[in-house]
Amino acid sequence: MTGENRFYLPNVFLSVLNRFFFKKPQLSQFHGNQKLKILVYQVGNIGDLIVSTPVYMALRKKYHDAEITLLSSSGSRKYVGAEEIIKPLNLIDSFHAFSPDDFVSLKHYYTFYRTIRNTKYDLVVYLPSNLWKTFTICRDMIFFFLAGIKYGVGFRVYEDYHFYLKHKILPKNEIDRLFDLLKPLEIKNGNKLPQFAISNENTQFVQSLLSEHEITGNQVKIGIMPGGKYPARLWPAHYFSELINKINKNFSLKIILLGSEHEKKLVEEIKNQIKKKPLDTCGCLTIHQTGALIKQCHLLITNDSGPMHIAAAVRTPTVSIFSAVDIPFLWYPAGNNHKIFYNKVECSPCFQKECDNHICMEGIPVESVYNAVKEQLYKMGIKKRGDA
Repeated sequence: MTGENRFYLPNVFLSVLNRFFFKKPQLSQFHGNQKLKILVYQVGNIGDLIVSTPVYMALRKKYHDAEITLLSSSGSRKYVGAEEIIKPLNLIDSFHAFSPDDFVSLKHYYTFYRTIRNTKYDLVVYLPSNLWKTFTICRDMIFFFLAGIKYGVGFRVYEDYHFYLKHKILPKNEIDRLFDLLKPLEIKNGNKLPQFAISNENTQFVQSLLSEHEITGNQVKIGIMPGGKYPARLWPAHYFSELINKINKNFSLKIILLGSEHEKKLVEEIKNQIKKKPLDTCGCLTIHQTGALIKQCHLLITNDSGPMHIAAAVRTPTVSIFSAVDIPFLWYPAGNNHKIFYNKVECSPCFQKECDNHICMEGIPVESVYNAVKEQLYKMGIKKRGDA
């Protein structure tokens, strides 16, 4: 059961504003002689964007003749954004990226506004973050209205966790939340499995990398992603080390460590406590090479992270370890081949980037995670050493 039909005051207010600023979409008007121009607005990083790919597929299927432009920002040029995640899927016609650093004066704001207005979009599909508040969404609604866009959908806030507790209902996951935004366009929840583009070039690169380290195609491979965007979301490093040692002791396989450049220190800390040398790819791969490597793995053990969603998109099973930072269920990986760990504590959800006590993660035992890994491997017919 979801909170879709429950009274939630911020969304009532936003619905009234939406009717004031934008016309109700009349689908028959979108099929005339003139090509429909759709502007999709979404900001976010790896996980946000991968989870939203079913929405882009549904939009393209519904409006296959439309000209779809994506307006997006990763928040910083150092982060992976929509250009790497959405653009390679060939679901949009044009792409416009911006950075908050671009807006240093009123002139820059005005130039940006004129660019949007002069393109004369018919419809804006607004895909807000689940953390955005009413003020932010109102501000953006006014901007797109002033930019001359007649139709707009998606201007809703995500109900807070207390709303779900009050009504004793399960929170919506991110994919369902995004599809709810498309209901005025009569787009129903379709294929909810995310997508991630992997080229033949990146596949060949990963195969060569594995071959260089004498890892064959048939050898069982487990990817380990011990990092994440925020410290509060990380399972302790020594827990990972203990888990890896336990896996290596009981199974004949290859451990592959994954991570970005800024996670090298964390990975080194883990490596120093591992008895059997793993393959360390931390900071060595692009996001698409990382995806190709995850696809080659039999299993990914990961914190709540972008690579976790990549694994879901390339259909690699996971054992996913969640902190109590965020709302449960919201960001769980899509699909049925995942084992999820979430330790609800009194302070959850806290929405903190850093944590002083970290009791939610420290309360997830290594033995429990190991048993989940063992169960996932058994499903694939991979047995422990000495098993018949």
